[in-house]
Amino acid sequence: LFSVPIGAWIENKSLQKVMIYSDLLRIVAIIFFVIFNTYFSYHIAIILMFYLGSMSVLFNPANQSLLPHIIHPSDRAVANSTLQMTNFTMGTLGLVITPLLISWQVSLNLIFILAIICLIFSLLGILLIRPFYRNSLSQNKSSIRLIAEGFRFAFRHQTIRLVLS
Repeated sequence: LFSVPIGAWIENKSLQKVMIYSDLLRIVAIIFFVIFNTYFSYHIAIILMFYLGSMSVLFNPANQSLLPHIIHPSDRAVANSTLQMTNFTMGTLGLVITPLLISWQVSLNLIFILAIICLIFSLLGILLIRPFYRNSLSQNKSSIRLIAEGFRFAFRHQTIRLVLS
């Protein structure tokens, strides 16, 4: 739902800054939850999880778009495979470890603090990548035009059309 407009918006932005803002927005949301969670129900925690997942729609395309800028062409296949495997592994570990911690009655605040620590490590890693990169293919096109092209492609592509219908 959000991928096409966000992908178009990212095209004209500094990739590392998009990733940094995504991580910062996640950290702020988690801190807000940790501070005020005594006033919230688990329903709010579910909304927070949806929000945190939505922030990955910002982070992941910028992350993948950055790869060709920082990796030599001969190493891109291995680097992309490593990136995808790392993302899959960490996502799976999160899905296994979080319920396990909850079943051991680890407080939700501690679990969220661990998430904040992981996001801080992510921020530190992103800050090490210099200079800041932008995609150069679409710099002459407006975000609205890129969004329109993205939706046009999605609706013309037979496989995507089957999934959407």
